[in-house]
Amino acid sequence: MEEIRGPGRHIVAALHTDPALASRVLAAGWVAAGPARDIDEIADLLRQAELPPSVLSRSIEVDQSRRAPAVVCLDLMTDPMAPGGNVLHERCAVVVLHRSLDMCVRLELSTSDLTAFDDIAGACLEVARRVRPAAEGDVA
Repeated sequence: MEEIRGPGRHIVAALHTDPALASRVLAAGWVAAGPARDIDEIADLLRQAELPPSVLSRSIEVDQSRRAPAVVCLDLMTDPMAPGGNVLHERCAVVVLHRSLDMCVRLELSTSDLTAFDDIAGACLEVARRVRPAAEGDVA
C-alpha cells in the first residue's frame, strides 16, 4: 500500500503487485489515529445503524485479540451515480485499539474490483494493526 500524507487523515492506495500493472490502483481509502474507543461499543453502534439504500449487505466482526482488539465492518454497496449505471463496491472499515498507546487506528478501504483481494477484511485488519499512532493523531 502506498500512502499520501496530509493533515488528519492519510490517504492510502493498494497498487497491483504485477510490475506490468503496478500503476493500477486496486483500492483507495484513508487511515487516521484518534482517541481510544471501546471496540464492542463501536460494533454495537454499527449493528444498530440504519443502512443507506446503497448498502446491499453488511457484516461486522469483532476480534478480541489481547494485544490489539478490533472491529471490522464489510459492506457490499452500489454507486448509482457511477457512469454507466450501478457499480458494485466493496468497502471495509476497521478500528483497532492500541491499548498500550491508549489510541485507536481507523482504516477504510474501498474497491470496485471485487476480485482484487482474497480477503479484504483480513488485509485491512493486518494493515491497521501495523500502523503505529504517534503524537497528536499522526500515524507512522
